[in-house]
Amino acid sequence: MDLRASENTAGPEHNYRGPIPDAAAGFSRWRHLIKQLDFALQPIVHASTGSLYGVEALVRGFGPLGFETPKDLFDAAYHDNALFFADIRLRELAIAKFKQLPFHQKLILFYNYDPRILQMPDYRPGVTERLMTNFDLSCDQICFEINEKYEIGSNAVLNAFVKNLQSRGIKIALDDFGAGYAGFELFYHSEPNVLKFDRFLISNIESDARKRNLCSHIVNLCKVQGVTTIAEGVETEAELQVCCRMGFDLIQGFIVERPQTDVRLLRGSYAETIQKQAPLHQRQEEDAELLKRSILRIEPIDVTADVRSLLDMFHDQVTYNFLPVVDSNRYPLGIIHERDLKKYIYSPFGRELLANKSVTHGLRSFITRNPVTDVNTPQEKILEIFINNPESEGVIFVKDMQYFGFLNAKSLLSVINEKQIAAARDTNPLSGLPGNRLIHAFADNLLGDLAAHGFMAYMDFDHFKPFNDHFGFRQGDRAITIFARILREVVPSEVFVGHIGGDDFFLGLNASLHQQINLQSVTDAVRLQFEAELLPFFSHEERVKKTYKTIDRSGEAAELPLLTVSTAIIELKPGRQTADADQMSMLLAQTKKTAKHSPEKMAVAVVGL
Repeated sequence: MDLRASENTAGPEHNYRGPIPDAAAGFSRWRHLIKQLDFALQPIVHASTGSLYGVEALVRGFGPLGFETPKDLFDAAYHDNALFFADIRLRELAIAKFKQLPFHQKLILFYNYDPRILQMPDYRPGVTERLMTNFDLSCDQICFEINEKYEIGSNAVLNAFVKNLQSRGIKIALDDFGAGYAGFELFYHSEPNVLKFDRFLISNIESDARKRNLCSHIVNLCKVQGVTTIAEGVETEAELQVCCRMGFDLIQGFIVERPQTDVRLLRGSYAETIQKQAPLHQRQEEDAELLKRSILRIEPIDVTADVRSLLDMFHDQVTYNFLPVVDSNRYPLGIIHERDLKKYIYSPFGRELLANKSVTHGLRSFITRNPVTDVNTPQEKILEIFINNPESEGVIFVKDMQYFGFLNAKSLLSVINEKQIAAARDTNPLSGLPGNRLIHAFADNLLGDLAAHGFMAYMDFDHFKPFNDHFGFRQGDRAITIFARILREVVPSEVFVGHIGGDDFFLGLNASLHQQINLQSVTDAVRLQFEAELLPFFSHEERVKKTYKTIDRSGEAAELPLLTVSTAIIELKPGRQTADADQMSMLLAQTKKTAKHSPEKMAVAVVGL
């Protein structure tokens, strides 16, 4: 549907100050129908804490009126030229239901916006502001959801339409992303505030590597663009866990709460649902604490402030040439560069023009989008955001979707340096490989990600104590350093390698991300090279016989095989059940025992389906 005919009538609604349009004589049928409709509200919660961010208003009661779906209802109103009238009454009904929430002051109302209202003969601009004002609400508390179902004219018209809404403080969400064919094009041209991933992408994401890879890349792109992401239609614990770990900002779906017409059933927090399925692991907690110490607490300016206040803030602080901008809920909208104001400041009547909102639309005219991410984002992803957005001043951080601070390149380098120093402290001094704390962090994350296809390999030398006793500790240490060097040379960089201690080593792989790596082949190659490089330790006769004579642990003479290494591999299948530490320890012990007695010096145990 092309809305170019409405281009001239879709101007700034904030110019309208008249009453909300009343029913014309031909709308009596729709007035009667709307009285029988209701709205259900479905919670949208923070992916890191479970606290309530907003609610989506979903129309209910259309079935008894003869409509199979909400789309059928709005299509009928459109064909009757009553869509604007019907939508305004429904919007008023949704806002009234939203206002009943005792904690509505800090929430966002998501409302499905049908842009065909702009074609209605009775269309009048300015109604959204009047409705919100009548309910004592701010315009930045409403978010209109649009999708590709209804074409909004040319790309230029679409962009102007969205910019017009955003300039008035109304947020725009691109709904059902991934369900149609033009989603990326609409995303590119609409520059939305929010991207809602369709249930198609979320359904069974724990067992679909293509969906995980696609969603992960788009979520990272949204962070660079400063776009909030919502995983919509999350229904299972496995889907929830993947979405939280992937970095979605917000979660919506039956696992959190079904849509409720009775607002008394809704809560301000669903922390027990989120934190039970997606606990923050120790390494992430330490990363977050390190970031919090380095984040710059630059005081933001409220978007409703006047330009004179903005100039005063720039005057009072000379350290930075930009300021973060937040809405009434303290969510960051972007930054304002001081340089963008100079053409006004140094021109005749420039300050007067800046103060005239009919010319500049206030501070919104000067906002530049900026990357936004949560304080619990892993440092590797933050670095990726910097690399992919070199022109930005830095990254804005939020906590519970509220402005927390700012991290520039200099601060990020400080964080990385401090982390490298901490990593050095956790390195085994003999092998130079990561030690137990980092091994435990990796294993905990892999075990906790029930949707991941993972492998954990435990490699240890056979008969190492008698080897040490026979050749001496110096040669024993030399064997360990040789093995560590081989691991660094042979094992792909995507595989985590750690040194537990002594002759025990750990390898870990998230195969969901690196499907091309076969850990069994890798560890077997390590074993063969290790055996070859240790041959000079033994005499020609011992190499021929493949044994050497020594004293065993009981003090008796023994003939032992040449030093080699055994590998116990635990394969973690996606969709598995949670296994506790005792179960994993027993399984590992059994697998190591099997590997020691295997001709191939390897054994594999599978956890899950």
